[in-house]
Amino acid sequence: MVAPGYIPPVQEGDRVRLASGGAIMTAEKVLDGAAHPYAKCVWIDRWSRVHREPFGLTSLTIVPWDEGGPSERPPKDDTS
Repeated sequence: MVAPGYIPPVQEGDRVRLASGGAIMTAEKVLDGAAHPYAKCVWIDRWSRVHREPFGLTSLTIVPWDEGGPSERPPKDDTS
């Protein structure tokens, strides 16, 4: 059972990568109440193919928004 107020290390919408390396992915859904908590992740490969796979939460690390290529960064606010 999950304790009240528990926040999983990875949340839906987080940018993640396998701790061993690999592509930057988005955590589409996080299932942390299971015996083996996992996140369903989605990413697009260099051939524009969409992939979806589940990965254990302990195998994922969160990727900061300032890491990755220009197309992976949020748009800058140019209102100044």
